[in-house]
Amino acid sequence: MKEELFFLTVPTTSHKIFCHVHCPALSNQEAFFFFNPILDEKQNVQKFQVQAARNLCNLNYFVIRFDYFGTGDSAGELYEMDFYKTLLDIEYLFDYILKEYNVNSIKLLGVRFGADLAAVIATKFAFISILFLIEPIIKGLRYLIEQRFRRKMFFRITGIPDREDLIGINGRTFEDFQGCPLSTDVLKFIGDLNLDEISFKNKSVFIYSISTTSKKLMNNVVSNLSVSNKIILTELNCPEFWTTAEAKNMTILIDEIINSLTL
Repeated sequence: MKEELFFLTVPTTSHKIFCHVHCPALSNQEAFFFFNPILDEKQNVQKFQVQAARNLCNLNYFVIRFDYFGTGDSAGELYEMDFYKTLLDIEYLFDYILKEYNVNSIKLLGVRFGADLAAVIATKFAFISILFLIEPIIKGLRYLIEQRFRRKMFFRITGIPDREDLIGINGRTFEDFQGCPLSTDVLKFIGDLNLDEISFKNKSVFIYSISTTSKKLMNNVVSNLSVSNKIILTELNCPEFWTTAEAKNMTILIDEIINSLTL
């Protein structure tokens, strides 16, 4: 196994995207694309993603981890995030990996917001047949409400006087989520997410529920997707790694993902 790190410039958006590709010693010509969560949840899943990527790579899969434009090691600033353009970045990245690494099959694995983004992508590409969705947020508007409540409670618990929710950058207004400025377009993209209304067919979808998401909302998702797809919902008793320390042991979740590959 070897790991390749590089920047990829997307012609349609001019975005410079940081990519980390885990390359197997012997390829099965299949690849996993990992989709990140956002805000503070991104940092807390990094260790899990590395461990999962290396385990999958040892099973002969290519694993592609990347940062959305404006996040992580990719070019741009947080306030420049634009998920409508991110969809174009991902489309180009798919094409690049398929050709450059002689891959003929792509699977998606997303965590929280990344799970919803993976589902959106799956509606656009028929060649994506398998998705692994880890604790998806399901309702974008509900997610934003929860994040705004967390912001309010953070200031209350720490005794910091209420800060302005809105900040100005380069003549534009952004909503500040504890240091993460989100534009109106990003807020609209997130707010429009409704996983229980998404529509695609003939896919295998593995959903992993830990404890964050309402069971009623999750059941609605399973009911909707089961009409035209194979759905397996697994409830796990493991740490909520997006709200706790990064070093939490996620072996249970990784083992479940690997076991799902044989179903």
